[in-house]
Order: sequence, then C-alpha cells, then structure tokens
Amino acid sequence: MLSRLNNAAAIYQRLVNKIFLPQLGRNMGVYVDDILVKSTKTNDHVIDLEGIFEVFRRYKIKFNPTNYAFGVKGGCFLKYMVTKRGIEANPIKIQAILYMKVKSKVNEIQCLTSRIAVLSRFISKSSKKSLPFFNVLKKAKSFKWGSDCQSSFNEFKKYLEGFLYWSSHPWGTLSTFTYP
Repeated sequence: MLSRLNNAAAIYQRLVNKIFLPQLGRNMGVYVDDILVKSTKTNDHVIDLEGIFEVFRRYKIKFNPTNYAFGVKGGCFLKYMVTKRGIEANPIKIQAILYMKVKSKVNEIQCLTSRIAVLSRFISKSSKKSLPFFNVLKKAKSFKWGSDCQSSFNEFKKYLEGFLYWSSHPWGTLSTFTYP
C-alpha cells in the first residue's frame, strides 16, 4: 500500500477499482487491500485467476505470496462468512452475544447493541428484537436492567442459537489476497 500520503487508502481504492473495472462484481470483489476472486466452477476459477494475474503483471503490481489463500471453499472475509450461497453471519459474532452475561452497566448495553447491529443484516426483525436494549439506553441516567430486558435478552439468545445449526455450508471456490 502507498505510504506517506494523507489519503492513501482512498487513492489506492480508486486505483484498484479503475484497473479491475471489468472484473469487479462479476468474479471479483475489492476492499482497500483485500481482493476476493470468486467462481462457481473450479475450471472458471483458474481462468478468472489468470485474468487477475494478467492485470497484476500489466500494472506491475507486486504483493507478498504469504498473504494468499487459494482454492478456499469458503471462509471469513471482512468479518463476514463468505460461502457459495453468498454472505452469511459470522458464527464468532453470534457466539460473542451468546456468551454475554446479565448487564449491569450502560457501556455493556452499548456493547450488546453494537454486536446486534453487526448481525442486523441477518436477523429477521432485528429492530423489534433489540428494542428493549435501546430503550434501556435512552434512560441511561436511571439505568435499570429489569426482568423484561432479561427475558428479551434470553429470547434473543435462543433465536441466535438457531443460526449456528440452520444449515450446512456447501462451499464454492474462492481466492483471497491481502496486501501488506
């Protein structure tokens, strides 16, 4: 990555978006210094990688080979689980909420609501399920973790437990690159 520039990340992102424009969205995703090459078929994946490497050679981009992961069937990318079916909730984020204890401080409730916000994309009616926690934050000066909050928290945990067992992962094929 470029160094000693005020806005190096944005400049680099524009550069990568420009040089990989034909591949973006079709078989490739780029986020600052992470590149994801995705394919539904193994044979197509090799061809897609050849195209990406050709662009690297054309623009004389060099990167560290220890940061590659080739032929991965799926995994964690930008804190989400990437599978053949698409983006799914990260089980580590779910377990973080499942192992949380009864709340006694405002900052612990804020931590809980931020963890819920990360998973909100995957939770049906997440605003309705997390409303009691946000209501407690509104009354931060007279903070009280009541039985209604505890029952909502227990129901929410029970709902999240289902995420860990809902489906198996029929992984596709992907490759990731991370620049130092």
